[in-house]
Amino acid sequence: VLLLAVLADALALAAQANAVPALKAEDLPSNVIQFVKTDSATDVNALAHITGSPEIVFAVVTSHAHHADKAKSVLDTWCSDIYACAFFSDEHNPSNEPTTSELKLTDHGFKPEDNVDSQVGNQLRHIVALKKARDMVMDPTHADKLGKMKWLVLCTDDTYIFYHNLAQTLSSFNSTDLVYTGNVISGTEDEEGNGIVNIGGGAAFSKAALLEMSNLGSCISAARPGGKWWGLMPDSIVGECAYEAG
Repeated sequence: VLLLAVLADALALAAQANAVPALKAEDLPSNVIQFVKTDSATDVNALAHITGSPEIVFAVVTSHAHHADKAKSVLDTWCSDIYACAFFSDEHNPSNEPTTSELKLTDHGFKPEDNVDSQVGNQLRHIVALKKARDMVMDPTHADKLGKMKWLVLCTDDTYIFYHNLAQTLSSFNSTDLVYTGNVISGTEDEEGNGIVNIGGGAAFSKAALLEMSNLGSCISAARPGGKWWGLMPDSIVGECAYEAG
C-alpha cells in the first residue's frame, strides 16, 4: 500500500521558516521563461519554468481567471528561484507569466455530454494534472528536466510552499519507496493515522508512488458524472486514487 505520513507541522503553510526571497519574472534568467505561441496542451508549456534537473517538481493547478493574480503571485514568490514549477490550467496564458499548460478535461477522459461546469471542472483538473505530470515524468524526451526528479508535489495557486522546510522534510524519506504525504485532513484518518492529504497544502508523491499510479485513467473515469467519485473534492479523488494504486 502507499505509505502516508502525517506531516502537519512540517508541511503546514504556517511553517516557521524564512520565505524564499521573491524575484520578479523579468529578473529570471532568459532561459526560464519560454514564450510559446500555442493554445494546445503542450509539454513545452508545462516545462517552461523548469530549469536544470530539480529533485522536487511542483504541479501547480490554476485557472484562467487567476492567471494574472494568484498564479503570477506563485511565480513571483516561492517559485521564483527554485525553477521547478509547472503550471496547469484550463487555458493557455497569453502573457506567459506564468506560462501554463492547457488541460482540457475532454482530452483526458471526460465526455462533452458530461456538461461539467467551469467551477467543477477547475476542481477535477487536479487529478488530470497529476496524470499529465506522471506521463511527462515517464517520457524519456523530458529526461533533461525531469530525469532526476524524486518528488512531485501537487498543489494549487493558493498554496504557499516554504521550499527549504519541505526539502528537508522529504529528505527523511526514500523516494524509491511508495510515499504519498502531506497535511492529512482531519477526520479522514484510518486506525493507523493515514488519510486524505490536503492538496491546498501540497500533496507530495515520491517518484516511485507516482509511477505506481498507472490507475490514473480509471480514476478520472470514476470522477465523471455517475462515477463512484463524482461529487468528491479533488483531495479525496486524488487520495482514493493513491490508495487504489497500492
